[in-house]
Amino acid sequence: MNVRRLTSLILLPAWLNACATWQVQTVAPETVLNEDRPEKVQIKTASMPEPIVLDGPFISGDTLYGTAQSVAVAIPLSQVDSLAVKKADSGKAVLSVALVAMLVVGLAVADPQLGPPIHLW
Repeated sequence: MNVRRLTSLILLPAWLNACATWQVQTVAPETVLNEDRPEKVQIKTASMPEPIVLDGPFISGDTLYGTAQSVAVAIPLSQVDSLAVKKADSGKAVLSVALVAMLVVGLAVADPQLGPPIHLW
């Protein structure tokens, strides 16, 4: 296996992960964290100009805990305006896979050294 193919195989999962988007949850944060158990959540509050991403979120009492950029964070649930969870966007994933397939075929046609010979006639 050549270096280009190996690099593609390594980078493809990371690229497909980029096909996920933050989706705001309509149920209470307690429900999301207890049922879905996400590794990360995005939180918006009125006092924060930008949303923050919490790693390892959990609730104890009436407070949401986690880490943001390796710093421990505690936010009262009463201050949480919205909580979003990153979920896969199947439309983007299908489009990405189709684009990668077209790129691979295009490269194979342009440079037969990259893949098996393709005869167009």
